[in-house]
Amino acid sequence: MRWLKKFPWLSLIILIATYSLAGWHYAEWTNEMILEGNLWLWNMEPAIAAAVVNGIAVIGVFAISNIVNTPFDSLTMGLGGWLKTEAKAVMSIFIGALAFALIVQRLQHFVRFLILLSAFLLFKLDLRNAGYSEVTSRILLILFSLGSFASGVASFYQLSVISYQ
Repeated sequence: MRWLKKFPWLSLIILIATYSLAGWHYAEWTNEMILEGNLWLWNMEPAIAAAVVNGIAVIGVFAISNIVNTPFDSLTMGLGGWLKTEAKAVMSIFIGALAFALIVQRLQHFVRFLILLSAFLLFKLDLRNAGYSEVTSRILLILFSLGSFASGVASFYQLSVISYQ
């Protein structure tokens, strides 16, 4: 029961709340796309389209969780030789300018992403400070973020009056 006292409950509540709210917003957004028929210009049944879109979102949350959990040394190892030539440096400047333009254009989505990322990192830091191993913290982070996102999507479909028939 000692681990129960050391568990970071406040940051877990923040993580669950932010990912559940993100799941709710995502389900609301995809529901509008599905009902309007604007899902990648495919002609699908709405129930199948909802399952595909929500499955892609769960895979995206899983991928982001794994990327954030990757050690920083592994991410920077491949970038060491990238900026040694002028062509690659100029290409990096163009990619950075494009990313900045997209961030400014879609600031609301970028802020939501930063809030999700900060809740994720807060819980990760609290787990590491509580003495949990890297593997245990990675598993807990992925489970709680996926579960919270999926509960947000499910609660949107349960609490909203939506029927795909």
